[in-house]
Amino acid sequence: MTAPAKEFVMRHIFKNVSSLKEGEEQSSFVEEHFNVPWKTKVGRKDEFLFYCLYCDQPKTADWLITIEREVRLISIGGKTEKRNSELTYKSKSNYTGWGFNLIKWEDMEKNYMVDGDIMIETYVKIKKMTGIERKKLRNFDESMSEFSDAVLIVEDEKFYVSKLFLASQSSYFKSILMGKQEESEILEVTLENCKSKDFQYFLELIYGESPIDGS
Repeated sequence: MTAPAKEFVMRHIFKNVSSLKEGEEQSSFVEEHFNVPWKTKVGRKDEFLFYCLYCDQPKTADWLITIEREVRLISIGGKTEKRNSELTYKSKSNYTGWGFNLIKWEDMEKNYMVDGDIMIETYVKIKKMTGIERKKLRNFDESMSEFSDAVLIVEDEKFYVSKLFLASQSSYFKSILMGKQEESEILEVTLENCKSKDFQYFLELIYGESPIDGS
């Protein structure tokens, strides 16, 4: 089964771009896609409209992201100025953004600006991503102990669960969880030959959370 492509689109209307002076910039809002914060920025540079895509992932750990990017400056009549590139962002780099001169300022004002505003779409396809931890969609840690009557231990990580719910979902869990202890006791079972991350995904799935990353 082929994994779904990691793709997303950022659309932003930059307001009052006509008022930007040489060297001034304007940023979009930060958007999170695939657990990574992104933002775009435009500016006036050497009489060009300068564009940049920033990856605001903290550099507290070692990570790398390679993307394909298509930038579209769109007019109200559907005319489009496009630029494609392949970029790599990484924690070990001093740079957080990659940009370029998209179009001459005069041409942008004449063909793409409406009441001082412009619209830019950024299409991103992630080709490679390492070192970015997937966020948990649901917690099964000790904070859930009040609502649990069983603890499953995988690679020394404890998952607090409902044995009745798991038993209703799987004959395997029914065989290892039901009728094993007095009702007042909390059952602890160690699972072998399983990775804690994979088990987290499995529990999210059967508890009704989607285990597939989205934008």
